[in-house]
Amino acid sequence: MATGEGLFWTSTGAGLMGPQKPDEKSQRQASAYYARTGIFPNADAAKAMLTAIDAASKRLAAAATVPAAISELIQDESPAAPCLGVYTAAALGEFGPVADALNDPKRFLVRQAGRQAARELVALPGGDDFFKTAAKKLRLDEDGEKLLAAGLRGLTARQKTSAEIIDLLVKKLDADEVAVRDLAYDLLVFQIDPTARDNKALSPFDAAAPAEARAPLVAAWKAHAVNLKKKGQEP
Repeated sequence: MATGEGLFWTSTGAGLMGPQKPDEKSQRQASAYYARTGIFPNADAAKAMLTAIDAASKRLAAAATVPAAISELIQDESPAAPCLGVYTAAALGEFGPVADALNDPKRFLVRQAGRQAARELVALPGGDDFFKTAAKKLRLDEDGEKLLAAGLRGLTARQKTSAEIIDLLVKKLDADEVAVRDLAYDLLVFQIDPTARDNKALSPFDAAAPAEARAPLVAAWKAHAVNLKKKGQEP
């Protein structure tokens, strides 16, 4: 790779590209974005993560095996250590803990770390192996596997306006697996209709909440889906 070149990847386009020079227009847009918004470091979060990293290094040094140390990190009661454990598992190619993190029944931050780590894994060579491991561990049906693929790899432009995809996502807000409920909601508010994040009737969604607590928001999404599908049919 030559000086100034990089590798670029997209889940909905050409895939892995490069080595190549970065696009100047994209660089200008990114620079303008950060100039407008600024970067606001979270000192408390950074301190917590540094503490977790220090504790993790000591555990790894004393542990009988690395997988055992990772398991201890993920089960830790602090907010930072479990997330670090998930990312460490992903970095070492330990698929099982990452798949389990996707479906953590109570800890949102662990599930969030699982989704991020899983998206990195499916983008790498051997990503299909992770996908198969996750689908098996979560015991997904055909629709669940379809949604897992979309949630980790993203939607194409055509899928974002597909009535079939919209119906599937709304349906899976009531899925048995918390991982599937999380991914369905992520796709709805980040790729299908980002404006929904500002609509109190449609957001936020607690995927780990009991069914009765989720029911009003699920009903609101079913009604909203009608308008989304109509919009997708417009020329």
